[in-house]
Amino acid sequence: MVKFTNPSNKNHYAEVEEVEEEYTKEVGGEVLCKADKVFKLTEYMGSSSYGTRIYVDRKYVDFSKLTKASKTTGCPLKGRASYYLLNGKEIAWSYEDVLPSATYIKDLISFY
Repeated sequence: MVKFTNPSNKNHYAEVEEVEEEYTKEVGGEVLCKADKVFKLTEYMGSSSYGTRIYVDRKYVDFSKLTKASKTTGCPLKGRASYYLLNGKEIAWSYEDVLPSATYIKDLISFY
């Protein structure tokens, strides 16, 4: 398990666990991702959890079906997120520009 902390708020942190687990993201009969390993990221603020998100390595994603959006957002814990579209709708995001403490999740992708 890897833990990283928001540089400006030590009560805001994430734990990431790499797990051998099958994961498939399919939309409308289209397989966008089929992985045999996932990264489970749980984000916390103090003792409260924002829940666990599944991230996968980009090598498992069929990017030929996705379009990169121009939208980006910032997170004080992880860095700048980029978004991906399927048929014009947001379907996934990835932290391609991470904070130094969050390099473990750089370029992983998570689907809605």
